[in-house]
Amino acid sequence: MNKRMVALVGTGGIAQAHIRGWLAHADAELALLCDVRAEAAEETRARHGLDGARAVTRLEDVLASDCELVDICTPSALHAAQVIACLEAGKHVLCEKPMADTLAEAEGIAAACRAHPDRVYLCEHRYLFEPLVIAAREVVSELGPLHWFRQRSAHALPLAPGIQATGAFLDIGYHPLYTALHFMGPATTAFGLRQRFARPDCADDTGLIVLEHERGGSIVEGSFSAAGPMGGTRPLEIYGERGTLIGNWQPKPQLRFFPGAQGAGRPEPGVEVPIPNGAWPVNATRHFLDCVAGTTLPLAGWPQALATMRAYDAALRSTQSGQKVPVQL
Repeated sequence: MNKRMVALVGTGGIAQAHIRGWLAHADAELALLCDVRAEAAEETRARHGLDGARAVTRLEDVLASDCELVDICTPSALHAAQVIACLEAGKHVLCEKPMADTLAEAEGIAAACRAHPDRVYLCEHRYLFEPLVIAAREVVSELGPLHWFRQRSAHALPLAPGIQATGAFLDIGYHPLYTALHFMGPATTAFGLRQRFARPDCADDTGLIVLEHERGGSIVEGSFSAAGPMGGTRPLEIYGERGTLIGNWQPKPQLRFFPGAQGAGRPEPGVEVPIPNGAWPVNATRHFLDCVAGTTLPLAGWPQALATMRAYDAALRSTQSGQKVPVQL
């Protein structure tokens, strides 16, 4: 079997989950570990038993390597420059979310993707690869035309300096934002609120975005200060003309379909929707490999990631003006 050679850029934090994903695939091999801290790359190699992987400290070593796939797990402030350099060097790129720190940086990535259409770019919109969301995607057509979406994401974990600088509004709020767009389609306007209540180390610790779509609305929330005793509860609510989907990750992943028109009386108990086995890192890296092989199209390619950044940018500008802001299409 011919294996795809993979270079991992950034070996801390979320990279550990990505590594577990890569190790699940016999047709891929982590051949290069790149981190500006040599000791971090060496520690990661030892922890995961990656004896065949070479540790380097410069992106230039990645660009000059035989690895055709690059997985970028660095702070978001570095994404634009690193993604563009990899695309220009002929690499296919899987990059952690968010696409970038700013819309201007995201537009730069999109321009590089347009200039290199033979390269695959996949933004790691991890919720799209969660088994619960995969299950929702399989049955959402049963709801008919959709008109309402709501999702919340929160945690109170220690934060890296880059995440402290961007805050919850971008970092954890990005997850329900792209999920809303995935199910509801493009946003036409956005209204945002961002506050700091309990985390003085953050630019903000709580964010709320209200989106208008062509024929519906969404509310998405992200917080580092409101995880609560239930932890990072992330309910998923999708409402359509013919029914409702309600999902949650805690105390265990569960998804229920409630048939019937909205406002038609007390809903029936609903039907349990089977949730497939698997984990998002395995599903995301598998999807990336399949995109590179040409057997599927990216669920979160540059158009989807750019649309998310445009909605985020409109919501960010709304926090400054206090008015809803049109989303660039």
